[in-house]
Amino acid sequence: MLGSHYPSCRELRRLLDWARASILLYHRLVEPVMGHPRHAEALSASRVALEIDCSRECTHVADLRERIEGAVVCVIGPKALVSDDVESLVEECDELAAPEGGHIALVAGGLKALYVTSDLDSSLLSIASMAGSTRYLLVHVHGDNHYRIPLASMAGGGLVPVLYTSQVDSIGCVLSLGGYTDGDRAAIVSMGLGAREVRMIGFGSLATRDLERARSAAIPFKDYVTRSVFETSKLKYELGMRLLAELARIKGYDAVWRESLASRSIGFKVLSLKKKG
Repeated sequence: MLGSHYPSCRELRRLLDWARASILLYHRLVEPVMGHPRHAEALSASRVALEIDCSRECTHVADLRERIEGAVVCVIGPKALVSDDVESLVEECDELAAPEGGHIALVAGGLKALYVTSDLDSSLLSIASMAGSTRYLLVHVHGDNHYRIPLASMAGGGLVPVLYTSQVDSIGCVLSLGGYTDGDRAAIVSMGLGAREVRMIGFGSLATRDLERARSAAIPFKDYVTRSVFETSKLKYELGMRLLAELARIKGYDAVWRESLASRSIGFKVLSLKKKG
C-alpha cells in the first residue's frame, strides 16, 4: 500500500488509511455481484502509478483537505439536470462536487465544481466539459479503461490537476479509495477528507424518463445510451449506494434522505451524510 512506500506524505497516508474500509466493502458487496477481476483492476492502476508525481499529488490532496475539512459539500447527481435553478439547490453548500453525469447540471447552472469524479466512459464532449468546469479531475482507473486514461490530461491541456483513483489496493500514489460508482466515490472523497456533511443532490433510482433525458442532453453523458447500458447503470447505482450507506455507518455519519423546498419541486430527495457529534 502507498503508506509503506511514501511515509513522508502525511496527507496521502491519512486518506488511504481512512479509505481502507471502503476497499473492503467493495470486495464484500460489489465483487461477488459484478465479478470484476481484481488483478485487472490492480494492473491498470499500476500502469498509471508509474507516471504520477507523488509530491505534486500530496500537495493537491492537502489543498482538497483544506477546502473540504469541516465543510458542507454538495455532490450533484444527474437528476439535478431537470432543475431550471441549480443555484437554489446548492445555496447552503460550501463546496460543490459531481460525478461525470452530474457535472452537466453544474455547467447548465454556470457553476464550477471543486472536483469531478469520472472513469472517462462518457462522451468526448462530456470529458472536455468536465476538464473545463472543475478545479480537480479525479479519474478512476479500472480493469478495462486504461486506454482512455490519456484523454483526461489531453482534455485539460495540462491546466487541470488530474488525480487517479482505484477501487482495489494499488501501488505508488494512486488513491485507493474503494467505492464503486462515480457518484458514491465523489461522496467518499469528501468524507475521507473530513467534510462535516455531504449532501447527495440529484440521485435516486433511475426511471425510463432518465434514459430519454440522457439521450437528449446538450452535453451527452456517453457516446451512446442504450437500454442495456441504462439497466446496468441502475444495478451499479444500487450497489454503490449500498456501499456508501454501510461506509457512512462505519465512519460515524448519519445517512438520512430528506427534502428541501427546491428538491421537492422537481421530484427528488437529498441524501444527507452528516458526521455525528
